[in-house]
Amino acid sequence: MKPKRRPSKSFWRFVLILDGVGILVWSGLEDKDATGAVAFGLITAIALTMTILGPRLAGMRRQIITAALMGSLIGASASVISAALMLFKDLRHAHPFPDFPPAMLLGVLERLPPWMAAGALAGLGLGLLHRLVKEQEESRA
Repeated sequence: MKPKRRPSKSFWRFVLILDGVGILVWSGLEDKDATGAVAFGLITAIALTMTILGPRLAGMRRQIITAALMGSLIGASASVISAALMLFKDLRHAHPFPDFPPAMLLGVLERLPPWMAAGALAGLGLGLLHRLVKEQEESRA
């Protein structure tokens, strides 16, 4: 049985490049929906975290705790990055009435604690699932 490969650092860099192209296309469109900003913020947060911290933390012993911490970092940074993308789009368009008013930007930043908790729980779940799969593979061998 072949060992499974993890997505490499170059894969996450490629995701970041595609994400950047998507952000540039999205920022040129006229819309007032925050869904695109939040989606791109989450993708950017995941790809940045996996590019920077993924290879360094891959061999750690406490992978479940590490996965939960990485998930909380992704959740927290998704909120900040989403607000930054909304501000970027407002500044790029320079309308008298912005696409995303300041109250909407603050609303996204106010979601930082619940998104951080959700990211930690998602990371915990993925860490437990990874450990379960790893134990099953070891028991078969």
